[in-house]
Amino acid sequence: MRRTRWYGVSLAAIGTGLGLWSSGFAQTEAAGNALRLTVARARELAMTQNAGIRASAQSVISATAQKNEARAARLPGVSLSARYARLSDVPDPVIMTPSLTIPTGPGTSITTPSTQVSLGPSVLNSYNLTVTAQVPLFTGFRLENREKAAEYAAKAAGEDFSASQSEVGNRVEQVYWRLHSARAAERVISESVRLAEAHLEDVRRLHAAGMATADDILAVQVRLAEAKLRQIQAENASELVRATLCNLLSVPVTTEIALVDSPSVALPAVPEQDALVSAALANRPELRALAFRKQAMERGTAAAEGGKLPSVMFQTNYEVSNPNQRYFPTRDAWHATWNAGIGVTWTAWDWGMVGQQAARARAEERQVDERLIQLRDAITLQVVQARLAVIEGNRRVAVAEEGVGSAEAYHRSMRARYAAGTATNTEVLDAQILLERARLDLVQAQTDQRTAAANLAYVVGAERTQD
Repeated sequence: MRRTRWYGVSLAAIGTGLGLWSSGFAQTEAAGNALRLTVARARELAMTQNAGIRASAQSVISATAQKNEARAARLPGVSLSARYARLSDVPDPVIMTPSLTIPTGPGTSITTPSTQVSLGPSVLNSYNLTVTAQVPLFTGFRLENREKAAEYAAKAAGEDFSASQSEVGNRVEQVYWRLHSARAAERVISESVRLAEAHLEDVRRLHAAGMATADDILAVQVRLAEAKLRQIQAENASELVRATLCNLLSVPVTTEIALVDSPSVALPAVPEQDALVSAALANRPELRALAFRKQAMERGTAAAEGGKLPSVMFQTNYEVSNPNQRYFPTRDAWHATWNAGIGVTWTAWDWGMVGQQAARARAEERQVDERLIQLRDAITLQVVQARLAVIEGNRRVAVAEEGVGSAEAYHRSMRARYAAGTATNTEVLDAQILLERARLDLVQAQTDQRTAAANLAYVVGAERTQD
């Protein structure tokens, strides 16, 4: 399965991948009631079904939503509000006209009485509908920097998702080969039990012919019991590893698994250390994620420092009211009015709060720098360790193969000599133990070689196609 840089993939593709987890197990090829697995198929199932990967994918979706939220903050906003109020009863508004004295001739005048003039009825029901549009004109570059910070954070989350895929894929492959090793050990120990049982029959025949003692029979029975105990332990260990693999694949732990792949006997060439380190520093998604977080921190610092600058906003309102207070006299009627304006806000004094926010952001930015150095050193050490493990695995396989050939020859020789009466029962039993150990050593060496190669590919961050 080829891994790619996640943040270049659409959210729709991830949603499709997450949707496969519920149906992937049902579509898996089966041999009888067993789940047939190659390494590639096991990794594929883990990519769609593992709970850790699904959780990591949700983190990417969340970070992408935060990026879109930060982008939307820079765009014009429109809000709608409605209000109804019932006012308490009050008298209708009136004014009193003053009395006037009007001259009508020499020494005569007419005085008009004071009168009461109504300004309209008292409106007790108030309705209001307002549409407000607001556009940020200048915010001290805070909104722009917050958007870029959220964008880098989303990219970092995408790299975290890739790292999660790589880690789980490596764990799946490691457990796959552990299960193969456990089952191979089962077969080796079962063969030892079969050899011990066959030897027991030989000793009993010799005892019946007077050529072996009862102690010889007891000695073989003791070794046979020991082999059967090891067989029980091997079976239990195999079941435990199988359950672990089921857990990683998020399938029922009772699922039977049939392994298709087997460890390669070819000794892979090991690249030079400097080339592997350079590839790891260029490919590991953890490093890219941390680099994106550093860029997000830089933008966060710039956004914090923007708090020292004023903000300029444009706002307009369109209001439909009954009654509308801008119309006089007040009447029970609907009227529409509007207003538009520009507002400026600036914090003249905040006791250094903005400065402290910027200082905190700069400290977090330097912390990420130190973590980058630490991670590079850790990855370099991982590459060195993984490369040495591959070299050791290659050498162990060669030595173990020679050991198995020698142990098989020695066992055949001891059985032939025992049949001819020139070897003791103890020597035959010892030869069986040596053969079992040699075969188990070869199984372990081949498995360690394959897991070491897989781990080297993981720590280097190489994209490779699983067989």
